[in-house]
Amino acid sequence: MEMTIAAQQGHALNWLNSYIETKLNSSAPLDFSRAVTILGFLETNDAFTCLSQLKEEQPNTWKKEIINISLNRWQRNSWAKQWFSRFMNTDNRVMAWSYFRLFLRCVDSRFWLWKDEFICNASSNNFHKLYLTFFEENLNKIDNSIKKHEKDLDKYFLCYKLSQELLQILQK
Repeated sequence: MEMTIAAQQGHALNWLNSYIETKLNSSAPLDFSRAVTILGFLETNDAFTCLSQLKEEQPNTWKKEIINISLNRWQRNSWAKQWFSRFMNTDNRVMAWSYFRLFLRCVDSRFWLWKDEFICNASSNNFHKLYLTFFEENLNKIDNSIKKHEKDLDKYFLCYKLSQELLQILQK
């Protein structure tokens, strides 16, 4: 996840896409796993399209399982965008609060990639007046939600959970 965020932030998306394409076409299972895992953390709609196509092409094997995990990761970010957008674009304070709470249930570090664009494009005239202060006062809640949603990522390698024994060895 961190690599994909860095690549997207550092304007290396073209490089990352060519890397993914190369790895998806490789005969090595590890390469396929890497490419699919990276696709799940990308910001682009092309990543979703690619994962959806891969899912349709795969029989029920370990490959389809990895694709499903990556699709879920991609969709989680999409849901965060949707709820954050609704939070920013409503004039109803109660609904804004409920949208913000739903946003907290799916946000991860990719939020830092797109939040400024969403704030700048807010269509509600009242967003900056009514909600910007609320948003800024709740950055710690966003950070806590991100940490909560990402705490188990270090226990996985390419969508597969590492055993307790291996985790203990890695922590030493």
